[in-house]
Amino acid sequence: MRPALEQGQADLLQRCVDAVAQLPVNAVVTTGPAIDPASVTAGATTQVVRYVPHAEILPSASLVITHAGAGTTMAALGHGVPLLCTPMGRDQFFNAERVHALGAGRILMPDADSDAIAKAATDILADSRFTAEAKRMADVISGYGGAGRAATALEALT
Repeated sequence: MRPALEQGQADLLQRCVDAVAQLPVNAVVTTGPAIDPASVTAGATTQVVRYVPHAEILPSASLVITHAGAGTTMAALGHGVPLLCTPMGRDQFFNAERVHALGAGRILMPDADSDAIAKAATDILADSRFTAEAKRMADVISGYGGAGRAATALEALT
């Protein structure tokens, strides 16, 4: 039986790590609670950790490669960072489709090989339209007002 948050993503995660090793980038890979960071083989320019708060890493990120869960997707867009989405289940396919429709990223199926992932990442990094659309979404998201505004709206309902 797999842990609750594990979706069989270990192989995809390794292919993503292999893909970024082909690129002239420094990468931080988070495994989450389901995968031991020590089980991932990474190159010299890739750091593999279980967790890093989004707010610590996204301000300096140029691209997020993700399964397109709601939290990571919204955090990346909130920081104006384009996404390469590899959805595996749950709400991830919907989220990935929205990112694509907004022009803030691309979708690859989770069976993509490391060369396809590296090419898609390179294409996104080379095309400023993806970053421009992600930054446009950051402006939209910043207008939401955050948790304080949501709490005020909820209190007004009672």
